[in-house]
Amino acid sequence: MYYLLAFLILIFTEVSFAKTFRILNWTAYIDKSVLEDFGKKHNVDIKYDTFDDLDGFRQKFLVKSKEDAYDIIFPPVDYVPALIERKVLYKLDKSLLSNLDKLSNTSMADLKKYDSTNEYILPYLWGTVGLGINVDKVKKALKQENIPSSWKLAFDPVLAGKLSSCGISYLDSEVEIFPLVLNYLGKSGQSMERSDIVSASKYLRELAPKIKYFDSEEYIERLKDGEICIAIGYSGDIFQAISDAEEEKKGYELKYIIPEEGSTRWIDAIAIPSNSNNPKIAHAFLNYLMVPEVIAKISNFVWYANNIPSSTSLIEEEIVNDKSIYPSTDVESRLFSIPKYELRFQRSMVRYWTRVKCAQGVVECRAPVSGLPGF
Repeated sequence: MYYLLAFLILIFTEVSFAKTFRILNWTAYIDKSVLEDFGKKHNVDIKYDTFDDLDGFRQKFLVKSKEDAYDIIFPPVDYVPALIERKVLYKLDKSLLSNLDKLSNTSMADLKKYDSTNEYILPYLWGTVGLGINVDKVKKALKQENIPSSWKLAFDPVLAGKLSSCGISYLDSEVEIFPLVLNYLGKSGQSMERSDIVSASKYLRELAPKIKYFDSEEYIERLKDGEICIAIGYSGDIFQAISDAEEEKKGYELKYIIPEEGSTRWIDAIAIPSNSNNPKIAHAFLNYLMVPEVIAKISNFVWYANNIPSSTSLIEEEIVNDKSIYPSTDVESRLFSIPKYELRFQRSMVRYWTRVKCAQGVVECRAPVSGLPGF
């Protein structure tokens, strides 16, 4: 009886002392089984939150108290310099990251733009922004068989006017859309000139009434269900819509293209907040995501390329061989990264983006946009 009681006390103690491990990530951006496996391995209870854009990230991350602080975050990479400046990121202990040598040199070099010493963030996944197209609906709306592989489908006033009948959706993100429009207009997509943002905003305000949605979350479902025919979105999201539509036998063709004018190539990061209650377990989580079998499982689930070259043989051939996910040299030469915007410039972009959405006529603008600061 004594031994049975002692055993039950031991079991109860182990269960009751399971730590809460909090993660904040982008929506639909990991295979949940990876989290479950890690939780079991390290005896932690994982609390998983998501966000859709920079505002969503700030609202959830910056208001956390020490008691319920996040242990792992996947911050918008262009916001990382501000987080480092605020000293809210944990300086990584690389002695706890035995899998660091598995990362590609290119990915670490890419992150230096945001973390010049590679001390605070590690790469997660990477991909492109492009167009999700409902081929059947677009052909019908344009009354032609040939669909141009061009940003004209989203940015040309005439074509956008025709395609508005079947629905156009833009990402609700100034840092994604402004560079694409500038590139389309023949300017540098990496411009940090206020005059260029003003020009892009003015151009988009003319298009805004033709745009059905400014959305970074529901466009996957909307494209899959045929509610929209053109979606500016992230490569993996579009492929998820394509896969789901095929599985549900929707009966129409969806495809993803990187337009001929070029597009943005992005890389996402992972970090440990400075107020994490479990920094050692957080390091173990980072190390876990650098295991080839683990990151390959994530790539197979979300349809994004990762930064662990040794995982490539474990990724489904359909993904590895798709040039929209792993671009050819020719396509890659037309890709560019979003620049590191200063916080003040970012705030200005947000104001001009608000003006674009106000021009759509759906977003409620309580005051005339001409009277808002920065306009």
